[in-house]
Amino acid sequence: MRPIVVLSYWAEMILPVVGVGVLAALLPLWMAHNFPQNWYGLFWNLLISFLILLVISITYFAMFRPPNDILAITANGEYYMSSATELIRIGLLSAMIWGPIVLVVLAMQPSRWRPEL
Repeated sequence: MRPIVVLSYWAEMILPVVGVGVLAALLPLWMAHNFPQNWYGLFWNLLISFLILLVISITYFAMFRPPNDILAITANGEYYMSSATELIRIGLLSAMIWGPIVLVVLAMQPSRWRPEL
């Protein structure tokens, strides 16, 4: 794709990436106030931030699927889960964008910890 063509889809491509990047930076900082200042709190912050951002990413990609394509029912009445697993796969691939941001923000958290007096 030529760069001009890619930039013409800025509302569908660039804005969501910037939005999830900002959310990936602010969410762990906001959640750090709710967890203890130790390694267990850091682990839970990482886990919950990861799950929230994964759900947001999957929801964003699901918005562009037809409604009957998410869990399509086959002729014998079983659910066809390949679309749902594809959404999870794409959501995990989007972690290449927001995952390093979350890791950097959480790696800086121990430097902000203050000893209990």
